[in-house]
Amino acid sequence: MKIIVALDSFKGSMSSSELNAVVKKRLKKEIDDLELIEIPISDGGEGFLESYSHNSGFKTVKVMAHNPLMKRINTTYLLNESTGIAIIESAEIIGLDKVDKLEPLEASSFGLGEVVLDAVSNGAKEILLGLGGSATNDAGIGMLKALNYEFFDENDNYIDIRTSNMHLAASLKSKDNRLNEVNFKAITDVKNVFTGENGASNIFGPQKGLSDKDIEYVDKQFKSFKMLVKKELNLDLDKIEGTGAAGGISGSMKAFLDAEILPGIDFILESVNFERHCEDTDFIITGEGRIDHQSFFGKVIQGVSEKASLYNIPVIALGGSVDTQILKQLDEVYPSIFSIVNAPIFLEDAMAKEKTISNLDFTVKNICMLLNLK
Repeated sequence: MKIIVALDSFKGSMSSSELNAVVKKRLKKEIDDLELIEIPISDGGEGFLESYSHNSGFKTVKVMAHNPLMKRINTTYLLNESTGIAIIESAEIIGLDKVDKLEPLEASSFGLGEVVLDAVSNGAKEILLGLGGSATNDAGIGMLKALNYEFFDENDNYIDIRTSNMHLAASLKSKDNRLNEVNFKAITDVKNVFTGENGASNIFGPQKGLSDKDIEYVDKQFKSFKMLVKKELNLDLDKIEGTGAAGGISGSMKAFLDAEILPGIDFILESVNFERHCEDTDFIITGEGRIDHQSFFGKVIQGVSEKASLYNIPVIALGGSVDTQILKQLDEVYPSIFSIVNAPIFLEDAMAKEKTISNLDFTVKNICMLLNLK
């Protein structure tokens, strides 16, 4: 029997590789004749670096950068010196887990720009930037400042631009010509646009700590910034899918770094030759921390399920929590969905690594018994 195991990370609990290892261990106990393919996977958010860490040719580069609240931290990225390709994950630098307290009006993407500059200084000619899970909602202006962009008001006076004063920016100038020689790709985990009802602030602001009042205010600031982009580049960020990723960082990358925006899960599945592994596969086991309607809009479970459907492979999706309302929204391409939580429990306790391992192992064992996979 051949099984592919490709779980996304459970945010705040376990990485993709760790989860895959738990499933692998149990499957080997339950199935006598087993061919198992493990694939560390991500949709561009948490785990993006990990999904490339097993690729030959990449080395890990250590660097100091600022977290969302401008505290210096140690972080890493991947660099292939022979090809000039660098892999950077925004969540590793400005992720939600990099701050003790959410401060959405102060949080900056500056550190992300610092890491990009380090990669450029080390010879990177193509930068793949995984966007997702950020604690920032600053439209990428912090990143642009770190990349030596300067902003000016209508009187051509320099301004220290922040989330709260985007409306003052009338123009900007780049001071680093090296960026023109780099090919940027924004690997996004969402399809949301820059502003409005389906924009960065309205959809993802609450998880970053924005109140309803803050959301309305910040969205207006984003719209001012969008108008600046429209004036300078004749580009409408609300007409480009994915520009709202990582608090609008993707939009700034598109506008000022000429980045290509790519759906994360499609990009990752192609890079790991996922379809090649699908041949003669009996089951695929995937999953993520919370399975809800977002899971089927550019996320890992959707991407894996769509590829599996091409080969008529049954898919089993495992989640820490499952919103049962999604069953009303799914079309014919969807997996069998199981929550690994088997009793009432506080979220913090459920996310503890030891508990996740125990629950995941128990669930996989029962699935094997149900399917008579012995």
